[in-house]
Amino acid sequence: MSLDSEIVEIYSTPSNIICYPEPSDEERIIRVRELHSLGVKYILSRGSKVIDHFNILGKGCSSVVILALTSSGLAVVKIRRTDTDKKNIYHEIDMLAYANSFGVGPRLLGYTENIILMEYVDGELLKDWLAKVYRQRSEKARHTLSLLMSQCYMMDRMLIDHGELTNASKHVIVRTHDLSPVIIDFESASRIRKVKNLTSICHYLFMNKSNMKAIQEVLGPISLESLKEVLMDYKIRRSEECFLRVMKTCNIQVPESHDNVLLFK
Repeated sequence: MSLDSEIVEIYSTPSNIICYPEPSDEERIIRVRELHSLGVKYILSRGSKVIDHFNILGKGCSSVVILALTSSGLAVVKIRRTDTDKKNIYHEIDMLAYANSFGVGPRLLGYTENIILMEYVDGELLKDWLAKVYRQRSEKARHTLSLLMSQCYMMDRMLIDHGELTNASKHVIVRTHDLSPVIIDFESASRIRKVKNLTSICHYLFMNKSNMKAIQEVLGPISLESLKEVLMDYKIRRSEECFLRVMKTCNIQVPESHDNVLLFK
């Protein structure tokens, strides 16, 4: 990725970016210090969202997401909004760290009370990748979907529910260099509620009318009735056997690199 973006030193970062949407001098000083403590040197104007002519990667109900440059290279900075009810972002940090412990999610690089520093994933959102999946070689696209479903099964077995995968369009990034999927945004994740990651991603991929045609071009015809049946069984038992039946029904093989998901008994 080239750095042909506006680059701003953290000490010159506009308050309305790092203290969005209610900036104050006092809060700005705190957050600049936090950025410095995490090794962030610059922030870059890059992304599809805009705050006062400055491009950012994302803007949600409780945070804004910005591309940053650290001493180690590009990274993603997620900054708590000043108007959110959440006093800190420790819950998301805990969820991401737990997911990282079994190889899921962008790598957590550091954090403070208001900021999460994460690995930058160079790629495109799942919805954009699916829109042109027909251009991919079938075996590569099939491998991407296999990895994604295996990660969802792994999260189910490790008892963490992402919470947003029924509409996974903006919660998965497909890497540019190897087409591997990365599940992002663990803000709504929970280790308490019932897990439904695999069933959620299956509903998004195979039962969403906007995705069905593209998916079937890659995987071939899929019987939705059979899929609903095996997913119902999976919801009850959540076993290795049920997972393999789901994959077989979707015309997908478990990737060799993720055979370890089958070790969670």
